[in-house]
Amino acid sequence: MKKPLIFRAKNNLICILNPISRAKSFSCGILVGSGSFTEKPDTIGFSHFVEHMVFKGTKTRTYKEINKEIEKYGGYLNAFTDRNYTLFYTKIIPQFYKKSLEILLDIIFNPVFPEDEIKKEIKVVLEEIAMYEDSPDDNIVDLLFESSYPDSYLGWPILGKPERISSIKRDEIVNYWQSFYYNSNMIISAAGNFDVNEFLSIVENIEGRENKKEEKGNPNTIFKANNSYKLKDVEQLHIGLGKETINIYSEEKEKYSLSLLNSILGGQLIFKIVF
Repeated sequence: MKKPLIFRAKNNLICILNPISRAKSFSCGILVGSGSFTEKPDTIGFSHFVEHMVFKGTKTRTYKEINKEIEKYGGYLNAFTDRNYTLFYTKIIPQFYKKSLEILLDIIFNPVFPEDEIKKEIKVVLEEIAMYEDSPDDNIVDLLFESSYPDSYLGWPILGKPERISSIKRDEIVNYWQSFYYNSNMIISAAGNFDVNEFLSIVENIEGRENKKEEKGNPNTIFKANNSYKLKDVEQLHIGLGKETINIYSEEKEKYSLSLLNSILGGQLIFKIVF
């Protein structure tokens, strides 16, 4: 298997590319250094909200056109937010890879954050939070992290807290996007059937922006033995047990040992990388 090609474009965007000429599809992702780690107590949930809002229109496309221009070629466009990053990704047949890349770059670099769409999206996210609360097998994981890391971003809900999401203002979202959506805080990756030089030419045509202001997140990741519970009228009882183990920089043999322990215990351990 060939090693991926790594480039730093003239506009400071890092590209990790794996061209596969025999492939019948093209996949591309843009990873942004924006997640719970970059939030503060008064901006919890902002990374996830910005992820939603960049799909709501750009300087050249409405939200309907964004979806239509991808789906009419059988393509797929989506995103998700994690504690350490936000990832936007697309998949399409090779003949139309330039179109999918163009749209992906457009929503990242040119969102307009319409006021009326922000109001709609507040309701959507509040409903998403409510749905998550109705899924105790997922909710137990966040409750475990909230208990284990009470003073850290690791214990904060990625979706945000209802009372704060309800009061979000447009200028707050724009400021947050400007703080973290800049060239050197992104990585673009692509794999499949595409032309590398053509790809780089499209990426380097993006002017983008840089952020000279140093943004500090909440690096406190000290594990604390704790306990908590949440009562909910459901038919099952969910229990989560957490213990601090190895970190991302541990030796390979330790990782293999933990993986084996995971299998012995039934394959239900949840691994989280903490930076």
